[in-house]
Amino acid sequence: MSEREILSEISRIARNARKTADAAQEIEARLAVEIGGAMIRLRLQNEGVNAFLDGPTSRFMESREFPFRGLYVAPLAIRGREAGTLIACFGSWGARGEFLERATAHIGEQLADLLARTQSRGSMKGEDAKCAG
Repeated sequence: MSEREILSEISRIARNARKTADAAQEIEARLAVEIGGAMIRLRLQNEGVNAFLDGPTSRFMESREFPFRGLYVAPLAIRGREAGTLIACFGSWGARGEFLERATAHIGEQLADLLARTQSRGSMKGEDAKCAG
């Protein structure tokens, strides 16, 4: 898939999802097919856990499965207010840094929009915003 097609697919997944966790897992699976390995984590603003030190994130970054492993971060903002952080880990056979930066920013925007929609419906729960990778 081209970069444009991947970004469109991310938008479609987020647009059709009912929960952020479901969208994050589907985006993660789609990106893993395209680049080799992916892990998407969301941390809401009110969570006190250090997302960079949690087990799945550190295990992914320490693994030797892929020669390139990158960790990217994007803010989650709802109506201009910080709502949390997106942490995206990618593994591949070759660095695709600029694309991965753009993809992370796009995922952050799409999942923030989904968070805003789920919050406005009153169905947002803490587990809806986490993806355990």
